[in-house]
Formats: sequence, structure tokens, C-alpha cells
Amino acid sequence: MGRVSAHPSLRHARLRLFHVDTITLRRLYVLFFIDLERRKVFLAGVTDHPIGSLVTQQARNLAMTLEE
Repeated sequence: MGRVSAHPSLRHARLRLFHVDTITLRRLYVLFFIDLERRKVFLAGVTDHPIGSLVTQQARNLAMTLEE
């Protein structure tokens, strides 16, 4: 995935998505952000069908969380 730059608080964040195969043979996708400046990882969500709007909304949610 790539760099997230829609919001100033996410300037140093990178987006990553990886999959996990469960014991019941389901594939789940884990979305997380890495803040390179703060050296923190933020778990954004887990889904079985990742779509662009989910990623966009999770980036907005993270930006609001970082502002607080």
C-alpha cells in the first residue's frame, strides 16, 4: 500500500494491509497505519472484503484520533 497524505497529522504515516488465513479457511485483511515520526502502529480494522472507501474512512478516523 502506500503513503497517506490527505491530512497534515498523517504526513508521516504509512498504510499497510496484510491478510491472515484463519483456521476455518477464511481470509481476513488487517489494515494498519505506521506513524514513522512517532514510531507507533495503529490498528485500523479487520475485514473480509477490503474496499477503497473503507481505507479512506479509516484514514479519516485515524486523523481525528491523532488530533485529540
